Amino acid sequence: SFSLSGTYNVPQIHERARSVKAAYAVIRDTQTPSIVYDSDKLYFSVGESYNTSTGLITNASVGSVTQFQWRVGGRYYPAQPVRCIYGAAEALIELQKALDQLGDYTCANSLSLRRWQGSKGGVGTSFIMAAAFENKDVFPNTISGINAEEQRYTFLKTYFIFFSDIALFLTTAADPATKRLEVFMHYDCLMIVRDGNVVDLVL
Repeated sequence: SFSLSGTYNVPQIHERARSVKAAYAVIRDTQTPSIVYDSDKLYFSVGESYNTSTGLITNASVGSVTQFQWRVGGRYYPAQPVRCIYGAAEALIELQKALDQLGDYTCANSLSLRRWQGSKGGVGTSFIMAAAFENKDVFPNTISGINAEEQRYTFLKTYFIFFSDIALFLTTAADPATKRLEVFMHYDCLMIVRDGNVVDLVL
């Protein structure tokens, strides 16, 4: 969970898994006292607020998320920033990639284009900033994500440790001072059962 300040934020995500497959980020309200309201509210418009006494949403079109992009080490996902304009359809496609649902009509999905950016009188009740890091060139259901753990090597008898740091570049049209960013990482882990029923968990 990260605090947001200003219209440009680059939170650093501390994840050290060997196989990170996807990342998801949502914007939540820090000042809404009603858990009934905020429990299912993910903000696209960072300027909007909820009045608990009247039950009304105000400033529903103020300060939308304008673009975002993920970086893992020296690579960016996707290669160009995701522009969140004209209904943020590109962001929806990136989410479907991360969920492995793009083009799969056999999956039941309650998330529609209409629900992607609007219900309860607000904007973006389902807005999620996602990225897929999975390598599709391997066998299904295998360790197939990117390596986010520390990288170690020795050069000229000098020992080096590098981390594949993960960051989210987020731009908004207004200062989301009363909002926070929550990030969730999806990663593989490998369970190895050795002699004597000894279990090793490789993250």
